[in-house]
Amino acid sequence: MGSIQNNIGQMQAQFSQFNQWEDRYRFIMKSGKNLAPYPADKLNDDYLIDGCESRVWLNWKIQDNKLFIQATSEARIVKGLLWILITPIDQQPLTEIAELDLAAYFQSLGLTKHLSPSRGNGLLTIAKHIQQIAQQA
Repeated sequence: MGSIQNNIGQMQAQFSQFNQWEDRYRFIMKSGKNLAPYPADKLNDDYLIDGCESRVWLNWKIQDNKLFIQATSEARIVKGLLWILITPIDQQPLTEIAELDLAAYFQSLGLTKHLSPSRGNGLLTIAKHIQQIAQQA
């Protein structure tokens, strides 16, 4: 696992391969399959994130001052968006996650202008929740 900035650069490079939003959308939909399996015993209200159009569950732990994240959703598009969110920051130092401008990251991928307002707000809600975990640790 590289640094957050290297991971973001790799994600940006993947997205730059697609000229059309439809191609990026298909990539997002397929990417959800890359999420690590989510523990079935954590699919309950204790791990549910409020403020999302689709149900999203988030499980995390802190080890060696790094944040380890697992997430899932019932919606395929949201699973893909979760993978895009988590991939660069999983297993990274808490201070780096806390300081990252995730809205700018999403914008650099062209997500902000193509997602519905409720979907975009939900993604930002999840990102803010993760950053709060990193800041409060």
